[in-house]
Amino acid sequence: MIYAIFRFFHIIPIIRKSDIKKGEIINNKDTFAKCHEYLSEGRTFLIFPEGTSYYELKLREIKTGIARIALSFEDLNNFKGALKILPIALDYSDAVDFRSSIVVIINEPIIVENYKKQYALDMIKAVTELTEGIRNDIAQHIPHANSKKEEGFLVKIYRFYMEYMDTVTK
Repeated sequence: MIYAIFRFFHIIPIIRKSDIKKGEIINNKDTFAKCHEYLSEGRTFLIFPEGTSYYELKLREIKTGIARIALSFEDLNNFKGALKILPIALDYSDAVDFRSSIVVIINEPIIVENYKKQYALDMIKAVTELTEGIRNDIAQHIPHANSKKEEGFLVKIYRFYMEYMDTVTK
């Protein structure tokens, strides 16, 4: 039933380590094939590369799925697919408030073909480098705290700013 709903909304499920029991092997072969099919048809899709959705003021680990899908697609097409990855950073004024404002920063596209030589030499290193490039593009546009103490300080600054804005705009 759930897969019928996914198909209806064009959702391609990606199996994460946290989705399986200990000792089971992750198999995203069908997921990658569906992504490759979409790309072959000139379609696009959206991936949330952190793989989770809980609130904290830091960019969590960027999963390698985007890079693995992109590089394997380009490899299947002899790196002639002209595939680009468009890193987008989202910064919410209050991530837990339903109607809070959001800033959307669209970075310059990353051209996957630029990783062709590295992919031919070392696929894992190419995936790592592309993933790090995505991470760097996103990270430069969002607030980032390295500890709970820093996060608390950033939240206080934000609240102060919002209170100040309320007094200025009244």
